[in-house]
Amino acid sequence: MQKLLGRKKLGRKASHRRALVMNQLRSLFQHGELKTTSQKAKVLKANAESVISKARDSKNDLVTYRSMMNIFGGDGIAKAVIAYSKKSAASVQIRKVGFRDGDNAEVSRVSLMSFEKASKKKSKKSSSQKQDTKVKGKAAISKDDHDLEKAQAREEEEKISNKIGKSIKGFRGNKGRSNVRSGL
Repeated sequence: MQKLLGRKKLGRKASHRRALVMNQLRSLFQHGELKTTSQKAKVLKANAESVISKARDSKNDLVTYRSMMNIFGGDGIAKAVIAYSKKSAASVQIRKVGFRDGDNAEVSRVSLMSFEKASKKKSKKSSSQKQDTKVKGKAAISKDDHDLEKAQAREEEEKISNKIGKSIKGFRGNKGRSNVRSGL
């Protein structure tokens, strides 16, 4: 008599399934949400809750950190998981989104509740760097003025090329062929 083994196989071998789940876990804890099929979402939710509870229930921070490094492979993600697991509202939610075009598979969005993305720190530029000035002679020209000069120079070149184009319009030449081929 067959019995349920307690895990979804997702139509993959064990190594491929393990890699799929680990990659989805990394993406989930990195971005806060993930869009995938409903079957994969159920497996991902179970694994994500397991990781969160491991990080929350651990007594030793170093052991927790090393185990998260082993699971996620990255320093930033491991720290984010530990910080997220300390929150009281740390949980995983699945919402059904619809059906995928092509194979009509049911698609769900897995998201971490009360997850805040780690924003990239933008360095504030000083006012001297913002102006980005170039010095010509004694006068300083800002970047906007420099762009205006370029635009004016381009317009002058277009005027000249239009004048030349009108005077040569009827001339065809030998279309880039050498004199030997054209028979001249």
